[in-house]
Amino acid sequence: MSIGVFYNIVNKNSGSCIDDTGSGTTNGTAVQQWACGNGTYSTQPNQQWEFEIGTASGYYYVANANAPAQTWNVTNNGTTNGSFIQTWTYAGSPNEEWKAVSLGNGYYNFVGQGSGLCLGVPGASTANGVQLDIYTCNGTAAQAWKLVAP
Repeated sequence: MSIGVFYNIVNKNSGSCIDDTGSGTTNGTAVQQWACGNGTYSTQPNQQWEFEIGTASGYYYVANANAPAQTWNVTNNGTTNGSFIQTWTYAGSPNEEWKAVSLGNGYYNFVGQGSGLCLGVPGASTANGVQLDIYTCNGTAAQAWKLVAP
């Protein structure tokens, strides 16, 4: 993983990309999974994300190419299973920073600084439009993500 480089972030279980819903540019836009624009990767800016150094050692904030000020954020500073992910203007808060934990074979878990929980797809869904959440890290493919160059 390189800082400041845009990636598609593809779920191992569904094969779908992390997507900024409707190419949103405002606080509160849902972060969902959606089929990658070109099948296994995407050139769509709303499906491209970059990692930047966070305020805590080993943590990153993740910004969208379509709206660079908008970053992954756990709604309402959630720290419990099922708290949803949205975009929000980065402010250096623990609910906005993530540790990338290598699982091998190019896959990662993204663990929230504020919660210690993993980013995942609820219910291991493979459907388009499912809003991502945080959940106890459990080793499932629904919480495994691969960085793919667009």
